[in-house]
Amino acid sequence: RESVVIANIPYYITSPILFRFFFYLYFTPSEMVILMQKEVGDKIRETKEFGRSYFSLTCKRKCSSIKECFKVAAGNFFPPPKVESTVLHFSNILKKNPGSNTQSGADDRFLSVISKGFAHPRKFVVSNLAQGNSVQKNLYIELFKELGISEQARPAELSMEDWERVIEKNLKNT
Repeated sequence: RESVVIANIPYYITSPILFRFFFYLYFTPSEMVILMQKEVGDKIRETKEFGRSYFSLTCKRKCSSIKECFKVAAGNFFPPPKVESTVLHFSNILKKNPGSNTQSGADDRFLSVISKGFAHPRKFVVSNLAQGNSVQKNLYIELFKELGISEQARPAELSMEDWERVIEKNLKNT
């Protein structure tokens, strides 16, 4: 049975709501149409202003399609907010396998590694992942060399495929 979510959610809790739909609910909707703050929508869609972010990568891990339907000017609300809005359509949302924790475990690992990697977006990924542990940092430098990723890469410079390879290779080495 398919389910669709259409919502105008409070802007200050957009991230927690999307994360709940994508990662923590047992029944994942097949599509979502969400009115949200334009800046958040731009981060999700990786616009030129924001580029790749932790938030955009986590959304893209669960959806093969995220499209902006239209923008909504502040003057369309009463009282008008101080921000612009946008409507995003999320489709082809990856479903959880009923009765299986495999996808959930993979999601947990992904969220853990990517949140560490983006802890300090302007620092190098290897430094973020090692978090001050010089032995671990050397292991990450070797891992990045093996994967053909610069050890001086910043989190936003890694593609979704790069992050997936880092996570997969890291699991094999632990």
